[in-house]
Amino acid sequence: METRPIDPRTATGEIDAPNYRVYFWSNNRTSCDEWQLRNPADINEVLGWSTEQSAGREVEVFAEITLGETIVLVKLVSLPN
Repeated sequence: METRPIDPRTATGEIDAPNYRVYFWSNNRTSCDEWQLRNPADINEVLGWSTEQSAGREVEVFAEITLGETIVLVKLVSLPN
């Protein structure tokens, strides 16, 4: 991991309340159950819901960012099963 100080003025925008996507993977990662979460209070609510719904499956959580007509996913965390 590399670390360095950063000037916060280099960011050109901020998204305060993104949508999230949560993927629940089967044990052999051949299939997944995909969900979109809209209007959560914060990432803690998303992680709590994801953990409750995991049923022993591996979980991946993404922030969903819309840029014009493009949807970009930013992986935030992978939770083991």
